[in-house]
Amino acid sequence: MLRENTFHVPEVTGLIVKQFFGFSDAVSDESPEKILLEGCDGNRFAFFLSAFLGHWDRLDDEAYEELLDDYADSRKADYGSAFGLLGAKVVDARCLRDDGGTQIIVRFDRGEMTLTSVDARDPHSQSCLSFAAT
Repeated sequence: MLRENTFHVPEVTGLIVKQFFGFSDAVSDESPEKILLEGCDGNRFAFFLSAFLGHWDRLDDEAYEELLDDYADSRKADYGSAFGLLGAKVVDARCLRDDGGTQIIVRFDRGEMTLTSVDARDPHSQSCLSFAAT
């Protein structure tokens, strides 16, 4: 469990993406509250931004089911399919903080996903997701 404004997640390096999706009550797929990354090896991770911090958790089966229950009525965006990331390899995952706010960046062998705070001054700001293919 990571709750910091800067961190690196070496345990996901080399992970092959089985599922990659976000949950939100917002109208747009680009404003997720929480993102789930699942590897073909069965490892699952959830991450999000809140209170100027990046949050990154490894999920066991119970935590995974709880997450799905918590967001059962929420919008679910399938980023794996939308960005062509199913079967992609994770190259790097990290959280950074600078004057522009807090970001979680996940680099894949096919591109880079960035989750950033919309308002760097608001600890409860919505997040904005972007993807740049390589």
